[in-house]
Amino acid sequence: MRTTPDYRRVVVSVIVSCAIAWSAAAHAQRLPSEIVPSHYSLTLVPNLGAATFDGTEEISVHVSAATDTVVLNALGLEISEATGIQGDVTLPGQVTLNPNAQQATLTFAQPLRQGDARIRMRFAGTLNEQMAGFYMSKSDKRRYAVTQFEPTDARRAFPCFDEPALKATFDITAVVDVGDRAISNTPIIADKPGPAAGKHSIQFATTKRLPTYLLALLVGDFECLEDSTDGVPLRVCATPGKREQGRFALDAAKVILSFYNKYYAMPYPFEKLDLIAIPDFAAGAMENAGAIVYRESALLLDPKTASIDTKRLIAVVVAHEMAHQWFGDLVTMDWWNNVWLNEGFATWMSSKPLDAWKPEWNMPLRDIKDTESSLAIDSAASTHAIQADRANTPTEIFQLFDGITYGKTAAVLRMVEQYVGEETFRKGVNAYLMHHAFANATAEDFWTAIAEVSAKPVDQIMSRLVKQPGAPLLAVSLTCSDGHARATVQQRRFVADPARMATDSPELWTLPVCFRGPGLSTACELLSQKEQTFRFDSCPVWIIANASGRGYYRPAYDEANGTRLAAVAHDLEPSERLGFVRDAWELVRVGKKSVPEYLQTVQALGLEQAEPVTEVAWGPLEFLGNDVVAAVDRPRYRDWVRQLMAPYVAAFGREPRQGESDDVRQIRSRVLARLAIVAHDDATIRQLRGIAERYLRDPESVDSSLAGVAIEVGAMFGDATLYDQMLDALRTASTPERQTRLEYGLGGFADPSLLKRALERTLTPAVRNQDLMDPIYAGLRLPENRSLVWNFVKANYDQIQARQGSYLQTAIVGIVGALCDPGLRDDARAFFNAHPIEGAEVTLQQQFEGADTCIRFVRDQREAVGAWLRR
Repeated sequence: MRTTPDYRRVVVSVIVSCAIAWSAAAHAQRLPSEIVPSHYSLTLVPNLGAATFDGTEEISVHVSAATDTVVLNALGLEISEATGIQGDVTLPGQVTLNPNAQQATLTFAQPLRQGDARIRMRFAGTLNEQMAGFYMSKSDKRRYAVTQFEPTDARRAFPCFDEPALKATFDITAVVDVGDRAISNTPIIADKPGPAAGKHSIQFATTKRLPTYLLALLVGDFECLEDSTDGVPLRVCATPGKREQGRFALDAAKVILSFYNKYYAMPYPFEKLDLIAIPDFAAGAMENAGAIVYRESALLLDPKTASIDTKRLIAVVVAHEMAHQWFGDLVTMDWWNNVWLNEGFATWMSSKPLDAWKPEWNMPLRDIKDTESSLAIDSAASTHAIQADRANTPTEIFQLFDGITYGKTAAVLRMVEQYVGEETFRKGVNAYLMHHAFANATAEDFWTAIAEVSAKPVDQIMSRLVKQPGAPLLAVSLTCSDGHARATVQQRRFVADPARMATDSPELWTLPVCFRGPGLSTACELLSQKEQTFRFDSCPVWIIANASGRGYYRPAYDEANGTRLAAVAHDLEPSERLGFVRDAWELVRVGKKSVPEYLQTVQALGLEQAEPVTEVAWGPLEFLGNDVVAAVDRPRYRDWVRQLMAPYVAAFGREPRQGESDDVRQIRSRVLARLAIVAHDDATIRQLRGIAERYLRDPESVDSSLAGVAIEVGAMFGDATLYDQMLDALRTASTPERQTRLEYGLGGFADPSLLKRALERTLTPAVRNQDLMDPIYAGLRLPENRSLVWNFVKANYDQIQARQGSYLQTAIVGIVGALCDPGLRDDARAFFNAHPIEGAEVTLQQQFEGADTCIRFVRDQREAVGAWLRR
């Protein structure tokens, strides 16, 4: 399952969250182990008009010990008939539903004997609007029946053994309206009229062994683009009128599948691959075997108007979900505490085919940039280990889909891959996949495979990184004598709270630390002690302790070495510059450096031409201007930002030029954004306001690299006329990118009266449930509007949560991290104490830690920043 797209990361300097810790309403427990399924024959009959469905199924099971009860998962279903069959004996069953446990117990008059048996059931349910289970999705013209089962919602569609280790094969039949098509995991093998007038029955081929959460069924009038790669049929499907917007995704899928077929020892393991965009989807995408489902904005685009960011986002999501066909679908984790074996691996893998296809996107550098969000989450005291201690109930499982499971795992894999070598790592990955194909695996299975192939202590490295929460801080001191350098490294846990940083840290990691310096080629050494000294045969002027930037740790250098590194930062490799400036900011956050020191480091980068480096380096500038710099000092700060951006305007200009690189186009966009939003530069604001008005009239008339920032700036400095123009354009938006850009933009108006209009609009059907939080998050950007947003949320809390549905109910707690004000924070704490959200406990705690960190930072840094600006 993919996290929400990058464009939804709002108030990045304030909200430190990758929260997809969705809720579920019950405390389900593990199923008894006496009954194991092997095959399901399942028929589903959706009634789109009535928003209901009926179903029948027969499950082949093996009974390991005689029992008169069968316990399986069911939620929100009516089971009207249950029968046990063993040999010639048919046993009617009594059904007892336990909604709290999300289970159904079938009780028979006599026990099922040890051996094989069959269970038949007839059931019915509702096509809900909660974006979970078998649910209703709606376009402007009609209804669709679609599924989303991960992690624990197959039980909403049919009674089943809804646990990842209980893999089985499936025969699926859909009875649908004439004129509608159905899409499932496998190809169609039969399509017959009936059984009733106006219906036809679509039968799909038997699946490979799958867990229930990877099944899919979609019903409606989908239109598809078709192609193939390496003999595998490929389709990209969407609702009518949007099929051609899937052309880019289809091209990407062809390249990605070809790459994966060469990378893995086992080629694509399923019969066909469909990528389907649907109007309502809570996540970004879902990796159902052979039938991947996407939110429209994560799959569809118009090539004439799509931005570079949108193209890259769609390619990344497609690559991520296709990687899951091996990591998760072919080999599935044995239980949800090891879901990182699915999500982290797919995140790590997704950049590889894109780097081969589009080297100008610089995916390896973007991987390193993305590590920051995971390091930030890991700096919270309330973070969790990659391998969760608790994952027994749906609420506990939902909370694992976050930046630790995805991003931290991917970063750790990149670090180990660098340590053992890419080809060796690939051999270990393939050994792991081949050994556990169509079965389940554990964490130990993976790192044992890599350790055996590499003959290196990968098991020791990964076991601590996977089972121990937090990220390391490495204090690095450099000395030189007799022509030899010595780097002494002390490790401890990095925590965002300065008070905690001042205490002892008991954590210990085994880490490959890669050093580089002038005259010193990259040398990776294994750090396994609290303090360790490494000797080198030369004496470099400076040394960097995260060569290539792939380490999952933060180096902190002694004063002399740190000063030399800051002076030569512009000469480091882009990945090293990115890591150096990223870590410099984090050391400011914990009080080990000052904001002026950080700003001087940013200045020392010079004319940076790697766009991901500028994104990281300039990321804190808006937060500093809005929250940290006092009102009296803001004119000076804005002047400083103008001076920082001036060389970029001189070098790149204000308008796109023929033949320039994607990085230059994106850097220009970021420069103009900082000049307008942070420096309040009048000329830039006028320029972008004009571009925004042209974009609203005709999106093809505006360069795609400037459209997003123009809407963003236009809204921030806009009036009621522009608001109405944006609202009109939103009503007729023909692409997901335009729709999302404008939906979010409406929440970006600084004018409180216009922001209030945008907020109130979220309570109407004009805003889809999946998009409801976008304008709310956007409104948190400016400190002066956060009270307005928070009071709106409190006043309309029940209505917002009802609109969100079970799948997104915890998204609301993401607001808390932006409340960088003691009064608002305390009010939020009291509110959520009175309105607890089951499944949001960990995420909420992290959000309050983020708010605390922000409040403390403003208090401690404001005067120092002001004094520096006045000097």
